[in-house]
Amino acid sequence: MIHDVSTTEFIAAVKDGSCNENDVQRYCSIQPSLMPLFKSLHKAASTLIASKGTQGGFVWNLTERRWDFDNTSDLRLYTDKEFVRLQSAMGIVCDHIEEQEHTKPQHGKEKAIEQYITGNQKETTIQAIKSLVCGKKGKQAAVYIAVAVSDGYMSKPTFDLLKDAFGIEGTKQAFNNAYKLYTETNSTRKSELDAAKAALKRAIESEE
Repeated sequence: MIHDVSTTEFIAAVKDGSCNENDVQRYCSIQPSLMPLFKSLHKAASTLIASKGTQGGFVWNLTERRWDFDNTSDLRLYTDKEFVRLQSAMGIVCDHIEEQEHTKPQHGKEKAIEQYITGNQKETTIQAIKSLVCGKKGKQAAVYIAVAVSDGYMSKPTFDLLKDAFGIEGTKQAFNNAYKLYTETNSTRKSELDAAKAALKRAIESEE
């Protein structure tokens, strides 16, 4: 049974193919913390890379859920069955880690954002902004934060705090570039800003 094996036994089963992707999914679901499992898989893959006498470097690409290589690496590793199985397992574990992060209580993060919210109805404002920007990125999120700041609902915190508190996605650079477009003195995006202002006002009223 997959539930009864140790991490060492689990990794060995991944490498020899007796543990398939569904087994990895099940094993992840019973782990209270997945980071130690990911580190163990990473160590196993790194050891395998070294054992093959590979020249060059391999680095885990978190976004793509795979190992990246430099121009001097021996790409035959990508046909090595044990390497492919470990890489697949690491990708599955990463996905589960992300899911765990998204399901963690957000109360602490929302408390951190409160110091940037003005007025007496902080929770109402937080929930209203969150309803508009959660899951959005770039200009889709930046326009609402821009009007929230310009209309005095909040002062602008760091992107990381906005991301944690409101569920904004995408990169810091994309958000900041879009935010700058909406807050420039001679911004030509008045229609977008006006629409966002109206939407934010409605969202706040609906939360009250």
